[in-house]
This record gives sequence, C-alpha cells and structure tokens, in this order.
Amino acid sequence: MAEQIDDYILCDDESSLADAITTIQGASLLVLDCEGQTLGNEGGALSLICLRALEPEISGTYLIDAISLSKEQLNPIFDRMQSSSVTKIMFDGRKDFSELYHGFGVYLRGVLDLQLADVESRRQRGEDQGKQISRLLALLPPREIFRKRHLYSAVQKLCGLQNCVGEHKIIKVPKTDPVSHSDWLIRPLSEQYLRYSSRDAYFITILYDHFIESGERGPRQRTYFVNMASSPSTSLTIALPL
Repeated sequence: MAEQIDDYILCDDESSLADAITTIQGASLLVLDCEGQTLGNEGGALSLICLRALEPEISGTYLIDAISLSKEQLNPIFDRMQSSSVTKIMFDGRKDFSELYHGFGVYLRGVLDLQLADVESRRQRGEDQGKQISRLLALLPPREIFRKRHLYSAVQKLCGLQNCVGEHKIIKVPKTDPVSHSDWLIRPLSEQYLRYSSRDAYFITILYDHFIESGERGPRQRTYFVNMASSPSTSLTIALPL
C-alpha cells in the first residue's frame, strides 16, 4: 500500500502540469479529490486538486497545486472536470463541488459519489433497519431516535472515507497522524501533506474497484452506478458523520 500512496506527482509548474493534462485528457474515469482550508465555507481556499486516472496503462496520482498555478493554467483541468463524458469518482464531494463552483466557476458533471454508493450497498449486503438505527445511535440520543423512529427510518449515517474502506474490509487501514487543515496554504507543502492527499485518492480508487467487483455479481449494483453517474440527485436521506 505504501508504494501506491507514494506514487504521486506534484504539479506546481507549467512543465509538470502539461504532463498531467496530457494524461488526464485520455482518461474517461478520474478519481477526484480536493484539499484545502475550510473548503466549501466562506473564506475557504483550494490548495490541491488530486486526480488519478482509472486506466490500466496509467498509474499514479497527480497533485495539482491550485495556489502556485493560475486559473488560466488550470483551465484544461477544469474543462475535463466539467465534461459530462468523463466520470469523476469522488467520496463526499459536497465541499469540493462548492469550492470549485463558487471559487472558480467550475460546475462538476458526471460525478459518482462513493459515499452514497456505500449507503446503497448496505441494503445489498442485507443490512436491516436495526443496524441502520444502531448507526444513528452514535450521533443522536437514543430517546430522540426511538421516540421518532418513524422519522428516522429513512435516515442514513454516512461513513468517512477511511472508515468506509475499513468497514468493507478491503485493506487493513493503518493509523495515520492527522494534519492541520489551517496549514494547507503553506508552501512548500510537506511530504506529510502530499502523502495524505495521495492516500485519499488511493483509498477512493480501491473502494471504487471493490464496488465494481461486487457489482459484477449483481446487475442491480451495476445499474445503480450508471444511474448515480448520470443523475444529479438522489432520494437518500442522510445524517452527517461527526
């Protein structure tokens, strides 16, 4: 796993960005993750755009420096992100979407959010309402849930990325030191921050592969992925993880 996480390229100048653009333009599936300071909030700032092409002949994660590079230089990247012909694989992309849209005028299209796919997979794994309610007990007082059980029957607790990978038993997730989100705008970024970004892109990749392999054993899951990639909305009601 360490080799996969360390397989990244920092793009912080015109030359390295050109290599990333050439690679990304030939990909129809892209893992997309963003890092920054309070993304999606007023005063937030984008630091890195992390892209990983899901093509057999392409390896590695491109960490594109959104501070060192200008918006004009990033436009070819933004064009791919806005293209409906390229599926963007994300995990909890709400804040990323908000930052890209409000900060750069970039409207993401063709997004498949694996956090929602994880919720759908619970039904396919046979998870009953008792388990669904037990997840909520980690967030809310038991009295609140059981008094209004009929209201919470359709509420799903979301997993974070690392917990999701662990729950599906894809790999044994090692403990890592947290990073301070207030330092994402410091340049140069330390190796700890670069590896943190690359790790998230790798986790999204193996989670996607896991769902696809599971989907090959059931047509319903394959259909769900197509619908999620093409539909801008979902009927799921969700509860945010703490």
